[in-house]
Amino acid sequence: INPTLTWSPDGKTVAMLEKQLFLFDVFSKQLRPVEIEREVSAVRWSPTGDRLFYQTADGLGMTTRDGMVTTLPLGASLSQVVPTSDGRALIALTSQNQKAALIRFDLTSLGASPLALASVPNLSADNLRLGPDDTILYFTSAGQPNVLEIDDGVYH
Repeated sequence: INPTLTWSPDGKTVAMLEKQLFLFDVFSKQLRPVEIEREVSAVRWSPTGDRLFYQTADGLGMTTRDGMVTTLPLGASLSQVVPTSDGRALIALTSQNQKAALIRFDLTSLGASPLALASVPNLSADNLRLGPDDTILYFTSAGQPNVLEIDDGVYH
């Protein structure tokens, strides 16, 4: 067994992934399974470390450190989303029917808000990263680096 280990930003918890997801508390030395019905293929911590996002064949989900699991109805893969710096929302950049969609998904209300985006043909976003103030989105599309100003939706 060779699990994938992902440290939380504060170093208090390690997500251990080997088909099933486990959370290991570094201080109490307790290992807890996260009850998810599908096999987990990838994980990413929120910047605040209070949430862990995961990918299954069915889509995205989120768990808190206490094990509360929530399905995220985004229609995006883990590589197409990025948490905001405060950990309260996800920014998703998806493409459906050759039309790009930029969405801010609130993690408290589980509501999505579309953000302005110019028409960009054949956009297939991956590897999303946000700038420090959450107004610049960096991503790759077809292997090329791209930058998107989120506040005004202008694509460069």
